[in-house]
Amino acid sequence: MTNPLTPIFPVPQDAALDTSLGLSKRELFAAMAMQGICSSDINNRFSSREIAQWAVIQADILIDELNKTQE
Repeated sequence: MTNPLTPIFPVPQDAALDTSLGLSKRELFAAMAMQGICSSDINNRFSSREIAQWAVIQADILIDELNKTQE
């Protein structure tokens, strides 16, 4: 199962006190979606906040779909 809060590039336990350093899978997926949205013509029709919200929705949908294939 894909946990959206799992770090995408985890730091080894002995290398840091906090293993949550870096981006989570959800954050990385949202950033990638936002990058794609911003590079298209659609970004001219929506506010930055709307684009960010849409990117997070896309990330959540991707995580849900990935979890379906792993069941």
